[in-house]
Amino acid sequence: MKTTITSLQALCACEITYHIHKSLPSGEVKVSESELIKVLGDKKSAFLKESLFKGNYESRCFLDDAASCWIGKNSGNELLIAFRGTVPFSFDLSTKRSRNRGLEALKDGMRNLFIQFKGDDKISEIYGENSQVHEGFHQETENMWTFLLSVIQEFDPHGKLPLTITGHSQGGAIAFLSALRLCNETKNSQEPYLQNIGQRIQQVITFGAPQAGDKGFAQNYRKVYSFGKPGKTSEICLDDITYRYEKAGDCIPFVPCKAKDLAALIRHRYSYLPISMFFMESWVERMNGLMQQYVPVGQLKYITYREQETDCDRSYELRLADLYLAWAEKGKKGDLFSIHFLFKDDGYIQQYLKEEFLKTPK
Repeated sequence: MKTTITSLQALCACEITYHIHKSLPSGEVKVSESELIKVLGDKKSAFLKESLFKGNYESRCFLDDAASCWIGKNSGNELLIAFRGTVPFSFDLSTKRSRNRGLEALKDGMRNLFIQFKGDDKISEIYGENSQVHEGFHQETENMWTFLLSVIQEFDPHGKLPLTITGHSQGGAIAFLSALRLCNETKNSQEPYLQNIGQRIQQVITFGAPQAGDKGFAQNYRKVYSFGKPGKTSEICLDDITYRYEKAGDCIPFVPCKAKDLAALIRHRYSYLPISMFFMESWVERMNGLMQQYVPVGQLKYITYREQETDCDRSYELRLADLYLAWAEKGKKGDLFSIHFLFKDDGYIQQYLKEEFLKTPK
């Protein structure tokens, strides 16, 4: 069982999730290529059609007030699940449709602020013993879970198809949670489509993803899981097949970051504002203990300023230095987050068009 889905196709699927609207069919209704291309517009449609839809995907999509995902099955009988990131407030504000997404963006953004850990017996059952996870990201995952399982059952009733999970920004964190949940929560399922689903996960690919859980969650993510019947088992370690793409200067992968570093960045970027140092230090003291408990998972694919991918695990300190540099440069133009988005001039997809740094993970 091997997938042919590339990182570029995963990246394009992430872009599609931002263009799922209530005006499109959703839920159990098939969303066709032509419907999605119509919404995406001329500029993006040609690129996406060439890169993603040449796989002839049959797809389903989910949308509520604060979460969205796209699930496709290609002509090669492979499944691709993509989770959307946070809807930006400035998203296509020139159209009536996007003005109606303001509440969606607000609710979505508020979920990101629920950085407190959620950890109890139910969380341990879902994500493994002693796991604590970001409460907001877990709630987003919970909202989509029934739909996700129903589509997996529809597309793969006999439980035989390889699966790729992807997500951009917040969607990347949800991809981490979903992958571990599929491995852990369904291991004793009697349903054919869920049995041994963990071994069918071929890769988890994220772009600009924040951190999703604590040390306990990371330990469970790095565990070796065994699937199959006695005498005929296979093993999988999610951490080994998770590829975490991160661009130099993208601040979101630091979130939730060490509070002292966030405070330093705020002082550095907004030095012209009368920010109370007493308030800042007080806030750091309260938040630092919680925020630095978050632990990243997966194999870092760091994209340097030289526009080349590197597989080495670039240190936290060097990545933070890159972030300082980017904020100093981008701050002059007033667009600090363009690096993080997909189709912006210096976003992840545009980066691909300049340099083919996204190779199929081996």
